Amino acid sequence: MKREVRKRTASSGKSRRTANRRTRGAGSTFADGLLQRLFTENPKRARWLALAAAGVLILLIIILVHGGSPASTIRPLIDVPLSEEQAEEVVYTQGVDVSNYQGEIDFDMLNEQGIQFVFIKATEGNSWVDQKFQENWKAAKHCDSMRYGAYHFMSFRTPGSEQAASFISTVPKDKDALPPVVDIELYDEFLNEPPSQTHFRETLDPILAALEEQYGKQPIIYTTTYLYTKYIAGVYDNPIWIADHSLPATLPDGNPWLFCQYSYEGQLEGYSGEEPYIDLDVFNGSYEDLQEL
Repeated sequence: MKREVRKRTASSGKSRRTANRRTRGAGSTFADGLLQRLFTENPKRARWLALAAAGVLILLIIILVHGGSPASTIRPLIDVPLSEEQAEEVVYTQGVDVSNYQGEIDFDMLNEQGIQFVFIKATEGNSWVDQKFQENWKAAKHCDSMRYGAYHFMSFRTPGSEQAASFISTVPKDKDALPPVVDIELYDEFLNEPPSQTHFRETLDPILAALEEQYGKQPIIYTTTYLYTKYIAGVYDNPIWIADHSLPATLPDGNPWLFCQYSYEGQLEGYSGEEPYIDLDVFNGSYEDLQEL
């Protein structure tokens, strides 16, 4: 199933709210007529029946809103304020990123809920390999309507050349895959003492060069707005996957982003790991545009 997520123009949340208003209106008309007849004949009995009718009406509204099944806990995939201009002009394609924390993943089920791409964690540092990577890679590859790719979590503690070698030995060379991703975040001691510009570049540059040579596609850089501004803007021309829950129209310097991770707390059906949430992302374009990557 192919589905583009347009900003708020026809979201499932809006459709449900409209249906609820119609249901409440119809229910109120019926209840008002019933109560009017009953109050004239037997006021005491009418009060009890009115309470019962109200309870039934509330139950019907809950069923209509939630669909009467566990799947109803799925909230609209994109749930951030958008201007009218954004809603009319911008098309996003919905995706997720996953790791071993999501456990067993049914990619076909995710696809049925509108997910059209996935980035799968492969490696971290110079030796750690995600235990679910091979399984997730094969499963995603066999989901007909889903693009797939792999990402590496960059460490500031080991040489970039070693990290690139670990990723290359783990992730197959696949012409149908999305470009490789280098995930750059601050962690542990680097939260208080970020790496120097020199240290940053000496670590990242060998990774980017090796991955582009191996896979024939310019790697995507995943990062935060802080790190983008501090280290990346004006230095690297790689496509950017920005982590920003406000789902900004552009990067801080006005340049476009290619992907945006807008939520760490998505809830979908189709995975069974220890982590109840799944990261939600969007591609800045249509599914047809995504096919060009």
